[in-house]
Amino acid sequence: MNIAHIGLYDEQTVNGVNATTCCTANEVAKQGHNVCFYGFGTKNASYKQGRVTVREFQSGFFGAGTKAFIKLLRENPDNIDVFHIRSVFRPENWFASYYLKKYKHKYAISIHGGYDPQIFQRGRLKKFICYHLFDKPCLHGATAALTCGGQSEIRDLRRLKYKGPIYPVWDPIKPAKRVEVPNNKKLLYLGRYDIECKGLDILFKIFKEVQEIDPEVSLNLHGDAARKGDLFELKEELGLKNVSIKQPVYGTEKMDVIRDTNLYIQTSRWDSFGRSIAEAMVLGIPVVTNEIMNISSLVEEEDLGITVNTDYAVSARKIVDFLNNPRAIKETSDRCHKIAIREFSPESVAKSNLTFYQKYFAPTFAELEKTGSSKNQLTVEI
Repeated sequence: MNIAHIGLYDEQTVNGVNATTCCTANEVAKQGHNVCFYGFGTKNASYKQGRVTVREFQSGFFGAGTKAFIKLLRENPDNIDVFHIRSVFRPENWFASYYLKKYKHKYAISIHGGYDPQIFQRGRLKKFICYHLFDKPCLHGATAALTCGGQSEIRDLRRLKYKGPIYPVWDPIKPAKRVEVPNNKKLLYLGRYDIECKGLDILFKIFKEVQEIDPEVSLNLHGDAARKGDLFELKEELGLKNVSIKQPVYGTEKMDVIRDTNLYIQTSRWDSFGRSIAEAMVLGIPVVTNEIMNISSLVEEEDLGITVNTDYAVSARKIVDFLNNPRAIKETSDRCHKIAIREFSPESVAKSNLTFYQKYFAPTFAELEKTGSSKNQLTVEI
């Protein structure tokens, strides 16, 4: 099968959509399928990114890159069976969907939590205009939607009157060896320094109560450096100690940071998935999540840590009691690793993605197979 994701994606960013797309795309390619990224960038070029073939087109209002992109969709020289549009509030998605529909190509869509009602409240007028001008026709033209596991995304799609089929799949996380959880009373957060979306004010207020109970507990944060200033102000306002606000980390450095923590904590107000939560679980690190997050249903059902809310004192007591219970930490660590490997392995997620593609796009693929035009060969040059 030949699959094209609309957009350029890079794992080395603090962005769950990029990480999910790159990991899934490379695993699908590893299983014998051809995968492409089609997107606008700084040049016209064709190159390899891991196992994925990238078709990059120079941005510009109907310049040479735009015309080449339209030609690619019209002629489909890569024999693409499934086009997949990801993320929201990106005019290039509307542009791609317009020409995909014009040239009778079916496409899938993934919103990655982007239509949460609270997101619409941020920059309300801009989001309203962007959704009705660009996102709405793109969304409602999709043959099927692939969501990242949470019921909230399904509710969001139905609230926006999307009538197509919805197929839930967790995001992929690379497998790793389970570690022995250190007894160092360290809490860790990894992600964007977006106070409202990521609930960092909730995190800090819970931690203030934690410190009242046990001053030895520390909190380390690694995230988007551009937004550190607001966090430092909040830290000073609450009079917090033992809180370190640091630069983002990636790859092996990120895994090393997770290994050196007692509990991973994320108190987002809205989050489609929470990759760093799952990455901690893969290593066997117990987690603390806001009870309203999608992944909290799994945390509660499988007893993978603690769920908290805005009752800061009660939430803090649960965290401190857990940190002081070595047996509970060991047993939770075992469950975290086992469940994470089962639910989030790239191989399993890639197979689920392929099942989705085959279920809703198989007729197109089967017709191409009969005519011999889908040969799993990518030959186009830009």
